Amino acid sequence: FKNHRNFVTKPDEGKNLNVESICRVIALGWSRCDGSVAKDAAYKANNLLVKLEEISHKRQKIPSERKVSFQLSDVAPTPSFYNHVLSCWSRSTDSNAEIEAKTLLERMSLPLETYARPDVFSYNNLLNLHANRGNVDKAEALLKKMDEPDHTIPPDAYSYTIVMNAFQKKFTTSGSERDMKDPTKAEE
Repeated sequence: FKNHRNFVTKPDEGKNLNVESICRVIALGWSRCDGSVAKDAAYKANNLLVKLEEISHKRQKIPSERKVSFQLSDVAPTPSFYNHVLSCWSRSTDSNAEIEAKTLLERMSLPLETYARPDVFSYNNLLNLHANRGNVDKAEALLKKMDEPDHTIPPDAYSYTIVMNAFQKKFTTSGSERDMKDPTKAEE
């Protein structure tokens, strides 16, 4: 085994296992689950994140001169870990998914609250949540907020694609009597 922070090393070498990487991979797996099949995947990923944050907070309080078996970098959640949890919420069919995702995103925005700041992937996960639930108005409002000059994280091409696909899905599935040649009905 190699001595690298993302790989498991031989136990007899006294090297550390990077717990965060393992937890991140587990959260990634849950984020790929269909929300209707794995109904509790988002809760499991969120609980794993909370536990890892607790361990990280405890590790931060240990004086640096004290010998411990792991470093903060071995347990501190990375931005991708937070985004996997947000992705779980975006796929979840749970009625609290939107509240949970928004709460996590807001927590990420607070200084010293989490180990990661939101990025465009974080916001795209929230856009996906709205789009997957057919909340086109909420997705559009979030995109407009991201597009404001004072917003710290501007949208990327994928952000626009998510919202355009949500509009397209709404447009093509609304009403059986829809006549695309009639502009008043096409604008609904």
